[in-house]
Amino acid sequence: MTDSIKSDALSPLKNMLEYETNVVEELFSCSLALAQWDFVGSLLHLHNYNQTYKEFIEGYKGKERSLMGKKIIKDDEFPELYKWFFKLYELLLSKYTLYFSKTLFQDSSRKALRKLDNKT
Repeated sequence: MTDSIKSDALSPLKNMLEYETNVVEELFSCSLALAQWDFVGSLLHLHNYNQTYKEFIEGYKGKERSLMGKKIIKDDEFPELYKWFFKLYELLLSKYTLYFSKTLFQDSSRKALRKLDNKT
């Protein structure tokens, strides 16, 4: 989709579009895998989303967002779309935990499950 953007001036926009499309694809694929009760598939999509989101956050924090020398966005603020992505991720993670709780309890330690429970 973003392969047709060739301009160097538009490369930051291209990168943001790639992150956004990757994140949406992973979240919706995870939702579909959960609907089909696919344990490993949904876990992989959650993991891939997490990696993509971390890359975005690292890149976003390193960028200067200013207009005529004045900061327009604080460093700890993120676009609303990415806040929504994270909320959807938390919802899917909770759904994953609920659907596969028996498997998680059998294959995980209590300490790991408490850590997961504290995150959600």
